[in-house]
Amino acid sequence: MELLIPSEQAITGHPVPDASLKDISFFHASEGKPLATPWQVAMTRADYIAQFELPSGVVLDCACGSGIQLAAYASRLKRPALGIELDYDRAIATCLNLNTIARRFSTYGQGWHRRSIVVAGDGTASDEISSIAGFENNSIALLMLDPARPRNSRTHDLDEMQPNLPSVFAAWKPYLASTEKGPCIV
Repeated sequence: MELLIPSEQAITGHPVPDASLKDISFFHASEGKPLATPWQVAMTRADYIAQFELPSGVVLDCACGSGIQLAAYASRLKRPALGIELDYDRAIATCLNLNTIARRFSTYGQGWHRRSIVVAGDGTASDEISSIAGFENNSIALLMLDPARPRNSRTHDLDEMQPNLPSVFAAWKPYLASTEKGPCIV
């Protein structure tokens, strides 16, 4: 498990133009591009969530891939991001993509971006991650999760997703802030 600070990451590789908005390019580790959410889709989702009153805290993605959706939520909601990705190279891509979006919106090194972190590790290791990241109970405002599904498959089952959804929910439950309707999970 390794804690990564987005602003401290050196650029590695070459960014690829986004499928939905050609004037922005994102970093992807091997096999990451086909799984990445297009920027306009990511921002549409973030705009929708922004309509709701969220508790204070961090936006958490336990299987962030290259971090495009996480960057959309963090920048739109103006909340620090905690991205967790099992694949180290994809975790680096997440850092670089958080930097890309912070630069695009002139928030690099400020506010949400300054407080964002990425962990290369297991998305269900909540206690260990919270310990190294300094999080306490009720510090996660929004848990968003769209884990990898098996490739080359037309149908999917929730049990196929990794990390496993029930394991993620059980692991992070103590850290989720709540509203009168319960915790915020997407």
